[in-house]
Amino acid sequence: MIHVATHSPTNEVMYYRWRFNEDWEIIPEVYRSDYPSKCWGAAVNNNLLVGSAEKTVFGKLTDKIAEFPPSSRRFSSLYRIAVKQNAISKSAYVYYANIKKNVEQTGSIFGTIPSELRGNIVCETDKSRPVIGYVDISTTTQKHRFIRRGQVYEPPRFACFEFSADSIYSMCNCDEIPDYYAESREELLPGEEMMYVIATCVDCTLLGTVQIPDDWINN
Repeated sequence: MIHVATHSPTNEVMYYRWRFNEDWEIIPEVYRSDYPSKCWGAAVNNNLLVGSAEKTVFGKLTDKIAEFPPSSRRFSSLYRIAVKQNAISKSAYVYYANIKKNVEQTGSIFGTIPSELRGNIVCETDKSRPVIGYVDISTTTQKHRFIRRGQVYEPPRFACFEFSADSIYSMCNCDEIPDYYAESREELLPGEEMMYVIATCVDCTLLGTVQIPDDWINN
């Protein structure tokens, strides 16, 4: 789990909204010289994350913004999260909190719209027509954090089972090697069969891109 912690000693700021982007390094489990040695994955969080420090002591607020399963590939090598925090008005917080509640209940922002979901944008030609949207001017602060594989408790390891061609044929009852397996062309011992491994363990471009993210720590 990843949390944010913020505070406003003078209680001038009580309401917040967060957004974050993620980047992570992907290193093939099985190295082959004819494939990239490193790739990167990326994601933009689209969840509506808001918090209120109204009932906290000295305006201190700690809130969870992300949670990942133990098997997440994000932490298999090096991970970065970049969080933007906006100090928003109470009316903006109420609007976003209602949007969040509506999405969680109906599964869509365009579900049945309760009356309290109306923002501060109106349709000039038909003011009775509901409009989804809110305009607010706020201060933005941001922070990023790198997390290395060794900093995660029991970081995930991904199995890359090797099969002979015969075992794959019998396992999937097929006439050709499936696309999700890649042929291993490394040196084989005398008498050893040609082996195959799961393709994503060899070709990291199936999981990400070779484009290095901006300001990457290992760049």
